[in-house]
Amino acid sequence: MDAVADGVGQIEILPLYPLHEYEDVLCGLYRRIRRHDLQRMFWWREDPIDLRGFLNHLADNRLPLVGYDEEMSFLGMGWIENMVGKQQCSLGGWLPFSSRGLNAVDIMKALLEYAHGPMGFRTVFCHTPWPTAAALCKRANMNAAGIIKSFPLANFDTTYYIMRSDRES
Repeated sequence: MDAVADGVGQIEILPLYPLHEYEDVLCGLYRRIRRHDLQRMFWWREDPIDLRGFLNHLADNRLPLVGYDEEMSFLGMGWIENMVGKQQCSLGGWLPFSSRGLNAVDIMKALLEYAHGPMGFRTVFCHTPWPTAAALCKRANMNAAGIIKSFPLANFDTTYYIMRSDRES
């Protein structure tokens, strides 16, 4: 699936399925993710996640996706989860530091296009306690479906954002 993106040119989103055929790719991705980013990715966990936990997370009814540019440079990863038929799903993800900033919008748009297009989901949700992630979703044309104030997160309360993108099938 190719998505035209303003800032970074062509972005190709590739599914990593069946998962067992891509375990080496996922292990390589895990090694690229900083500990701080792992804690932010798995914000609902109090204990740190190790490689096995990372692989188990992705194997638990999730479809991992990776994004590359036209030179096959790695841009980031995402995953589709909470799938309900072709009606709805949730999208999670991680971008390396080099893909953050303005490029992140194009990558997010490409991930959304993949979820709506080839995957055929009418509604895509993103759930996050991170204001920067909610702002990224908004810049990628998602709408706020809900905001929960004082959401309990590990040892503190935070605001929880539920973002939504709809597309007619």
